[in-house]
Amino acid sequence: MRGMNIVLIGHTSHYLDEIAAELEQSYHIETMVIEVDFSKGSSIYDLISQAITNLDIGILVNGASVISSRPVYLIEIDQSALWEYLNVNIASVTLMTRMVLPNMLKNRRGAIVNISSLAGYFPTPLLAVYSASKTYVKHFSLALAEECRGSGVSIQTLTPSFLKSTSMSKNSFWETDNFLFPSAEVFARHAVNTLGISNHTTGYWLHGLQSWIMSCLPLWAYMRLSGITNNLLRKHYVSGSTGRLNPIHIHQE
Repeated sequence: MRGMNIVLIGHTSHYLDEIAAELEQSYHIETMVIEVDFSKGSSIYDLISQAITNLDIGILVNGASVISSRPVYLIEIDQSALWEYLNVNIASVTLMTRMVLPNMLKNRRGAIVNISSLAGYFPTPLLAVYSASKTYVKHFSLALAEECRGSGVSIQTLTPSFLKSTSMSKNSFWETDNFLFPSAEVFARHAVNTLGISNHTTGYWLHGLQSWIMSCLPLWAYMRLSGITNNLLRKHYVSGSTGRLNPIHIHQE
């Protein structure tokens, strides 16, 4: 933790309380937990702003995200779930960044890490909303990095592939135990070493390799291949299921 006090923000306070207690005991730091649900939209940001108003925020990590539990067509996602995608994957990154950036610029120091995804590199059929939202995060962060050039504030875009044993993959189709997908702990240890060095990185060398392979494919080939693959995966996963295909809520620390 490198001696920094931490504010944890999310909608599962009991889970965050456990993490906060573990951090305080292991690293002898101070923590604060703010319980809000980013899927609820604009109503939560005044609460967050009031809670952190007297804090000197040195690093902001925007990692909240939602994804469907398996590949789905747009018409299989109901309207409320679509609003969750927009509120969590797009609005939270934008509004949290806007909230802390003025003081960082005033103090001429600080860092903002926005977590995108390799899925945002190309349009991805059956992950259309998720991949589009992660493209937004990438473009937003890269543009903001240029705006903040020379200000003393670092804006970093992380574009990882899937991680194993995270709340995002747990109990979903994306749960995996593959050497290509590191644990959250391993990924974080590698990614933090890139802060201040690279403003756009996958954060992990094997994800960088995956990114390079993807970049070698023409757009039409990637879209066709990912569309066929995701459709086959979807059919395999729902072959014995009658459940609704709703997105699962994620809070990434």
